Amino acid sequence: MDKTRDVWVAAVLSGVDPQKITTSAEAYAREMAGQDFQFIKQSAGWIRDRRYEDKFPPAPNGKPDLKAVGGKNHTPYQHKTQPSAYANGF
Repeated sequence: MDKTRDVWVAAVLSGVDPQKITTSAEAYAREMAGQDFQFIKQSAGWIRDRRYEDKFPPAPNGKPDLKAVGGKNHTPYQHKTQPSAYANGF
C-alpha cells in the first residue's frame, strides 16, 4: 500500500488526472479477470510504468464488472451484532 500510495501521489503531482488512473485500473482489472495472479501487474509498478496510458475497452454499461476474489479458505464477512446496552434496560 505504501509503495502504491507513493507512486500515486507522484503521478498526480506530475499532472496525471486521478480519475484517469482509477478508470484505467478498473479496466485493467476487468481485462485481467480470471488470469493467473503471477501475470497480473502489481499496483505500484502498474502506476510507475504509466500503464494507465494504455488503451482499454470501456466498461460495459458504464459500470465496472468486478468481482470479489475468494479462495478455498475464503469466508465472506458477516457482521456480528452484539446486544445493545439499551436492550438490557441501561
